[in-house]
Amino acid sequence: MNQGEADAARRLLASMGHEVVSGPVDDGPEPTDAVLIFTCDVISSTERRMWKRMREVESEGKRLFVAGCLAVVDGERVLSEFPDACILDTMGIPAVESAVQGHFSACTEDRPGLISAPMKRLDHVVNISTGCLGSCTYCITRHARGALISNRPERVMSMVQSGVDMGRKEVLLTCQDTAAYGADLGLEGVDLGSLLRDITSNTLGTHMVRVGMMNPSSLLKHESSILDGFKGGDIFKFFHIPVQSGSDHILKAMGRGHDAGTYMGLIDRVRGAYPWAVLSTDIIVGFPGESEEDHRRNIELVRELRPEILNLTRFSTRPGTPAASMEGQVHGNVSKERSRELTRAHREVLASVLNKRLGLHRGCLVSEAGKREGTMMARDRNYLPIVIPSDDVALGETVDIITDRAGPTYLIGKVA
Repeated sequence: MNQGEADAARRLLASMGHEVVSGPVDDGPEPTDAVLIFTCDVISSTERRMWKRMREVESEGKRLFVAGCLAVVDGERVLSEFPDACILDTMGIPAVESAVQGHFSACTEDRPGLISAPMKRLDHVVNISTGCLGSCTYCITRHARGALISNRPERVMSMVQSGVDMGRKEVLLTCQDTAAYGADLGLEGVDLGSLLRDITSNTLGTHMVRVGMMNPSSLLKHESSILDGFKGGDIFKFFHIPVQSGSDHILKAMGRGHDAGTYMGLIDRVRGAYPWAVLSTDIIVGFPGESEEDHRRNIELVRELRPEILNLTRFSTRPGTPAASMEGQVHGNVSKERSRELTRAHREVLASVLNKRLGLHRGCLVSEAGKREGTMMARDRNYLPIVIPSDDVALGETVDIITDRAGPTYLIGKVA
């Protein structure tokens, strides 16, 4: 979400005549005057990086503009530490546009406009909404972004088409909970499923669409429509559906709105509709009150679920959230060891899962440069990552790939 909002600010600033450099260093023809940071405070380690970067900007003598969640939930502290900083409300694309136009005047000098680093990816972030309908007891983002505010379908379609027109090959629909999209609009038949069908039917150009995180409780409400929306050939069969715990009493304490059995039933139906879909899920380790038995249930769930992607986060106390004052806070060393055990369990599962995916993969999108020299990263139609030699392939190209071995989290192959 931050990347999408930052990209919107970048394009608007360039259209106003400002010179936008690609990073915090002075890599333009003139020294940078200001740095605009879109902050995140979802967990404590992320928040610490935000404060570190703000201090670096101040020490560099640049004008500091602070946007994102920290600007909302801890703006007083920002101004206390950085009295000359400017706070921007950027909760949602309309707010981004208003804030940028309100704080940055149009430049009358002859400026070259947007300057960007060489394109290493071909993705385009489209923020379909901001806020959510949930009440998770650990989440501070809900405090920052508030209730769900969805962009109208025609606005989303316009943002998607603009990205495709720029040559972007992967469109990422993102927000806090994509499955909740449209619930606030009061429009008959408008939900994530209808939005995907509109994109598939009406967007001109070659591209693939990836859908961001869907909360189980929201997906259950619109399950039939959303699963139908994924049928389009230009939709990656990729489902990011976080469970957060395999223990029902921990899920209840989290305020998640689902239990483990309901979640597993949902995943069974998703895989019934799309047997080779890539599943990504999240687990919070060491939530207050989590026992060894709860931890064992997490491990059992991972082994039964067999997700291609597992995002593990050790519980992080967020000030002002109900979970911050709950009894039974788990010691950090315990959380760390439990996280290691879950990582080992997932690695065992993943090795088996990846080996079953070896073979021919048709219509893979070459999406980014590989981490190792001489390689590229491609994604098959299920969004499974495949590393291939960079010879004879170009960024944005669609190719068929034969995979013959697996890496730790990806497949390895060559163009067919």
